[in-house]
Amino acid sequence: VVHKVNIPQYIDNLSRLRLISIHEEPAASEATYLEMSRYKFLKEIEADVPKRSKIAIHPLSVHLTELGRGLLAICSL
Repeated sequence: VVHKVNIPQYIDNLSRLRLISIHEEPAASEATYLEMSRYKFLKEIEADVPKRSKIAIHPLSVHLTELGRGLLAICSL
């Protein structure tokens, strides 16, 4: 269960664990974002972001690191 009040903490935790990388300017490819967006937990987070939220995740500013890709590959087995 995703709790929308915790979304900033979830993002911060993923970044601190070096599973995602956040850039102030678009850096990731669209293919990377599309790859990430197919995971259920990210769809749940996106669906729960309030319409007038001050927090915005721009598709091209967040991407998986190599460690993040490896973890997803292992979890998908």
